[in-house]
Amino acid sequence: MTKSIRHLRGSDTQWKNNDIIIPDGELAIMRTAAGSTKIKVGNGTDAFSALRSVGGDYIQYSVAPTKHVFTLEANMIYHVPNARDLVLTLPASYDADFCCMICLDTRYCACDFSLEGVYFSGDDVVDGEFVPVVSKSYTLFIWYGTGFQGVIRGVPYAT
Repeated sequence: MTKSIRHLRGSDTQWKNNDIIIPDGELAIMRTAAGSTKIKVGNGTDAFSALRSVGGDYIQYSVAPTKHVFTLEANMIYHVPNARDLVLTLPASYDADFCCMICLDTRYCACDFSLEGVYFSGDDVVDGEFVPVVSKSYTLFIWYGTGFQGVIRGVPYAT
């Protein structure tokens, strides 16, 4: 006999309109308009909006060499292959434990990168600013401490 379990699920709009208390241990799934999926585990006390996402939520932006412009969200993992022009902004409001990760590669050309208000350290950073170079894969981890900070690891692009 095959058994299945159905979890609470809905779009971001449906969850905003029905911000219910999620029973203890029950999974609630939200699919956002941006194409990501968020999973939250109920505690029997808090409404969906008050619960933290489990793990990182994931968004992949198109492979096309276009300009990517988006506002960073907490607990998100962004994948931007073949990055050429990346303009990021920080959220207008955020929790004290804000963090997110960006994976990008500069296989064919150096990426024009812009993110105001974050002090970076790590590979290909000059005076706190990230300056990507061609033919590398980068992982950027950004968090809020005493201010927004980021650490970058860049490795030669694997062929």
